[in-house]
Amino acid sequence: MKKIYTAFLLLALLTFLLNSCLNVERKEYTVKLNPDNSGSMTIKYVNIISTEEEEKDVSMKDFATLITDYYEGDKATESFVGATNIDKRLFEENGVLCAEVKFDFDTLGTSNIFQYDKKSPYMAALNEKFDSEAFEWTNGEYGLSGLNLIFWNNSINELKWKTTVTTDLTGAQSLLKKYNSWKNEQE
Repeated sequence: MKKIYTAFLLLALLTFLLNSCLNVERKEYTVKLNPDNSGSMTIKYVNIISTEEEEKDVSMKDFATLITDYYEGDKATESFVGATNIDKRLFEENGVLCAEVKFDFDTLGTSNIFQYDKKSPYMAALNEKFDSEAFEWTNGEYGLSGLNLIFWNNSINELKWKTTVTTDLTGAQSLLKKYNSWKNEQE
């Protein structure tokens, strides 16, 4: 039953990603660990964009989705059950719109990091097929024995990795101008 539920959730996520025109170029993850394996996680979304839907500009709809579902809503943290002290922000960096989500966790599993026991390395499983993210960089070791896993030495307390979400920016429209207009209205 649990396998069916997991497969259903992954299919729903994949369907949402394929139907959504809201996208991001890259994600950067940082997990800071305390000695008891509690800690904090930061996810930075770099270059938030809108792509055309059937050759129509849907950037206004995508920006509204960004604000209501992600910035004001819970979409960004739905897959991190148990996250607390959630803080979100939108900002401009290097001429593109970025977002950042920070949260605290009491157990490693909340951050999708795993450790068999205290002597084992930390591990993160990257599933490109369903998450539509391609590995880019880490301060750990990636792809040992051809596996889609990142390992970090158990003495490291800051785990980092970057993924590429989309490389084809053809027809993509930055949401930076819409963000700047929205931000000015908020002040």
